[in-house]
Amino acid sequence: MNELKVRNLCIILAYILSQLIINNKFSLAQNTEMKLIKTTVEPVSTWPPDCFKDEKTNCECSGKHFHCNIVDGLNYIYITFGSDLRRLIVTCPINTKTNINYLLQHKFQSILLKTRYFQVINCKNFLHDNYMNDKVQRIQIKMRKPNKITLVYNTDLAAEPTLYIGDVLHLQLIFKSNRNEIRETDIMNNIIFMLNKLETLTLNVQGLTNQYLSLQNLTQTFFEKFTALRQLDLAGNNMEMLGANIFAELTKLNCLNLSRNEVRELPEGLFEYQPQLLILDLSDNLLTYLTPHIFDHTPWLWQLKLGGNQLHDTTNLMENLKPLHYLHRLDVSQNQLQTIWSTETSVNRTPRLLAKFQYTHKSMSLALASALKYITKLHPENYEGGKTNLINTI
Repeated sequence: MNELKVRNLCIILAYILSQLIINNKFSLAQNTEMKLIKTTVEPVSTWPPDCFKDEKTNCECSGKHFHCNIVDGLNYIYITFGSDLRRLIVTCPINTKTNINYLLQHKFQSILLKTRYFQVINCKNFLHDNYMNDKVQRIQIKMRKPNKITLVYNTDLAAEPTLYIGDVLHLQLIFKSNRNEIRETDIMNNIIFMLNKLETLTLNVQGLTNQYLSLQNLTQTFFEKFTALRQLDLAGNNMEMLGANIFAELTKLNCLNLSRNEVRELPEGLFEYQPQLLILDLSDNLLTYLTPHIFDHTPWLWQLKLGGNQLHDTTNLMENLKPLHYLHRLDVSQNQLQTIWSTETSVNRTPRLLAKFQYTHKSMSLALASALKYITKLHPENYEGGKTNLINTI
């Protein structure tokens, strides 16, 4: 009897043990399956750590393409990268307050290392200097308000096909290099066409390692496509010479900035084709005198900046100012002029000449008034009418 009870007990225990083993195998299989499923939705091995999801970021990565949507208030920031072209496209809402530089540098570091071309749209606080290096070919920044494009080129890398852009009003061109000199031919390899509506142009050369870099041999050919240009900024390019006809195509120019260069002499007739010129900045060059009659063709000149040169001949200066009946602001500070007045016969008329610089709205032509209205929008300075502002440090 006891043997029968023992046998039945063994059978019961064996059954219970078999059920436990079966259930454990099922649980193990289920866990293995869940791990496999989980593995299929994790980022592919070629994209981490940039391809991720969180409460504000949703990234999708497949093959050669990478795409992220990032919540930005009621809108989204879109970031796209193609590993085939190594091009990163970043699009921001027009009124974004997101620090796009912090976002890119802290969440997409490995993508930045792979990028050779940047295209940034409406990200107003994007700092191109943070991303340009000896491996990046081009950075394009487009702002829809205002209608402005900034292009940063690395001229040390092989030139790519010409970039065509539609109607744009404001353009900033920055050419970078590890060399000490950039010539017009280096720029023309990357230059943009179809810009006959362009109103403002800034052209600047910069060293990739902040070394000295100069722009040389810029000619009239470069400006042939910019016939509607009203403002030209060539400041800080360490240019040494200007061709006499370099600005011949720019007949509508209102503002010209040639400051912070190394120009020693202004060629005769340099401003012959700029009758509508209002603001001229020649400060911080190496000018020792002004070429006679240099301002004969710029009767509307409103502001003239000559500070930071090596001018020393007062007579030469005042004789050249005579045609400028609308001159409102004159800066001759930090030169070698002993006095702004002279007792020489040719300058005895200076007080009467300065009186002519005063203007009245009644005598101002409609064209001049329109040009002034346009230029003050670009330069919102405090204009005080009715007198000449003369700045001179003796």
